[in-house]
Amino acid sequence: MAFVVDQLTGNRWTAVWGSGAIVTSLVALAPRIRGLAAHFAAYVACWVAFNVLRALGDGAGWGAISTDAVPLWEASSAGGDLPTATLQRFLFDAGHARWHDVALTAVYLSFFVVPHAVGLGLLGRDRTRFGRYLAATVAVFALGLVGFFVAPTNPPWLTGAAAPDDGGTVHRIVPQVLASLGVPIRSAAPGDGQPGGYGFEPNPLASMPSVHVAVTVLLVFVAGQAGIGWRLAAGTYAALMVFALVYLGEHYVVDVVAGAAIAAAGWVAAGAVMPRLTAGRGRGAGRGRGVDRSQVPAAVHSGATHPALDGGRVRPRGGRPEGVRGD
Repeated sequence: MAFVVDQLTGNRWTAVWGSGAIVTSLVALAPRIRGLAAHFAAYVACWVAFNVLRALGDGAGWGAISTDAVPLWEASSAGGDLPTATLQRFLFDAGHARWHDVALTAVYLSFFVVPHAVGLGLLGRDRTRFGRYLAATVAVFALGLVGFFVAPTNPPWLTGAAAPDDGGTVHRIVPQVLASLGVPIRSAAPGDGQPGGYGFEPNPLASMPSVHVAVTVLLVFVAGQAGIGWRLAAGTYAALMVFALVYLGEHYVVDVVAGAAIAAAGWVAAGAVMPRLTAGRGRGAGRGRGVDRSQVPAAVHSGATHPALDGGRVRPRGGRPEGVRGD
């Protein structure tokens, strides 16, 4: 078919059609590749669906609270100033990106790589753990979307809740660090109500809960089934991500706590659901399958009974199962 299409298009897409035909053939012929492809497609679809729906949250009109409700509460609980503003007052210099600004920006940006690397690693090594990781991610995204639609919240860099008279202004540090490193960032258009936002940021109000933290905490749960080194690495990474998100002006402390909570809920829910799904697939696959007599050993013809034909017991030549006395 690829050859026919290639001829009809004047050989202009030979590489594309040929590559597609090779991939399609491999997927169709190799059961293992089919399984990997199906799991990978589910993982990609999960992330794509989440980001598409996330972009709709601020415009849905379903918000049950003010967009400043969370920052106002956090500021009042912290004595009138946001924890982000306090951290930046001591650690941030608006005119100069320090080494820790660069390091924490790298931690923040690693979110767009590390979870996928872990997912691909699990997909290749342990399909069962990958299934639970994917199910937990779906649950986390679902809970996060509820927050984005019901409680759209101005992030720290966009809020006006910090006290203005004592240095309570919050900066968005990531774009400043990237600009200092010469990395081009397309900023939001003037007058769009999002000073400090990115031009590719469809929903700046997706702050509560922090999905950054939720997905990172999922990695801690995944590492809990690995060695001590992986557990320490995952725990350290999660702690750095939490600090980076608050300090860089991306999330509130309450966002972080909510993110960790939905991660725990998603992991527990996935652990409860996955065994049932696996058992259901196993029963479905085994239903209606009889014994292939062509695979029964020749010993059967000499008087022994194959385990598959006798409930798993080996029947000796005398005709009775082992351990059963004759009368």
